[in-house]
Amino acid sequence: MVCTKCGKSIEKGRKYCGFCGAEVSENESISSKRHTILLAVISVIAVLFITLVVIIMCVDLFSNHNSYTTVIEKELDAIQEIDANEYMEILPKEYINYTLETNKNYNKYDDMVLDCEDKLWQENRSNKKKYGTDFKIVYEVQSEVLYKDDKDLSELTEKYNNKYDSTAKIEGAAKATVITEVKAADAVGNSTISEMCFIKIDGTWYLDIDNITNLLAE
Repeated sequence: MVCTKCGKSIEKGRKYCGFCGAEVSENESISSKRHTILLAVISVIAVLFITLVVIIMCVDLFSNHNSYTTVIEKELDAIQEIDANEYMEILPKEYINYTLETNKNYNKYDDMVLDCEDKLWQENRSNKKKYGTDFKIVYEVQSEVLYKDDKDLSELTEKYNNKYDSTAKIEGAAKATVITEVKAADAVGNSTISEMCFIKIDGTWYLDIDNITNLLAE
């Protein structure tokens, strides 16, 4: 045993340290306290580690939720609710600016929104005629191709900026085969299979409406 006061070795069975005179019981008490403190420190570290793991898992879960599928959900919700503003949110600003500059039917952004609303209204009305007013559009991703390689994203960024005369940076891209189906209480909806492309700019996913992603080789 080592004396906690002077650090000298104490022979087994002695009640006092032969060098500084400290009681062995006192040494044991101090040693016990140190052991308790050590356990407390280890416990705190363990709790912090577990908390960090949980945070990482939550961030990963959020990142997965904030994927291209949010674009699909917004698009279907916009169709069902006839919400042109929500639909416009899934279009990248580069596409919007390019369309406003090249499409003579649009003098301003509001014209584009009104045209979008008209198309959403027509699709909504068509669904109501077939399935009634109480219908819901659901989807399932059948297959997907995710583009994460720097070379692919660099190539896509170049093609994207050449198309829209912009300086955006593509951070991610995806191509998915999506099955959509209209569900209603009194009717059986038809399933539609479509291929959709998506791009990620400034941390947000958008609909690659011109399917520029298709120019990349799988």
